[in-house]
Amino acid sequence: MRRTFILRAFVLLAATACADPVQDQQVKALGATDPQGIPDGEFHRAGQPCLTCHGFYGPASLRLAVAGTIFAGPDKAVGVDQITVEFVDSEDIRRSANTNCVGNFFLRADDWDPGFPLKVWLRRGSEPPVKMNTQLSREGSCNQCHKDPPSFDSPGHVHLLGVEPMTPPPPCQYSPVAPIGANR
Repeated sequence: MRRTFILRAFVLLAATACADPVQDQQVKALGATDPQGIPDGEFHRAGQPCLTCHGFYGPASLRLAVAGTIFAGPDKAVGVDQITVEFVDSEDIRRSANTNCVGNFFLRADDWDPGFPLKVWLRRGSEPPVKMNTQLSREGSCNQCHKDPPSFDSPGHVHLLGVEPMTPPPPCQYSPVAPIGANR
């Protein structure tokens, strides 16, 4: 009996010792479900920090290397389809991802383990690319830094100036979507 109690106590202690309370709090702050009614998948949680759940320590089974959402403009919190997000890592390895109809993009960790820092460009079609002024130093979740509203610690959501959503929008039952908590 005593041996079973000690074993159970050890297992419980080991399980709680491995938990990260900061990570757990960040996941909890996202909320249990998407209030816009979008099921889990490539279209959910536009504008939220993807790697909170999809990073190495997150609860989601799909691990992402980089991910985010691109919006129509600084005052237009509506996701934009068909934007190419181009990355170059510290080893000059290049990767790109395209936004879907809610503006979300991602690269799977199984497909790329980038060496930080990363340089980033946004491109729409054959238009010239727009380079991000700074580098991504350690965080692959664009929405971790680019969150609304703009403030001293955030430039606001990622956008291309003067880019409107596609007209007509591509087939997507969730298009266009505003980030959770944002006004359209």
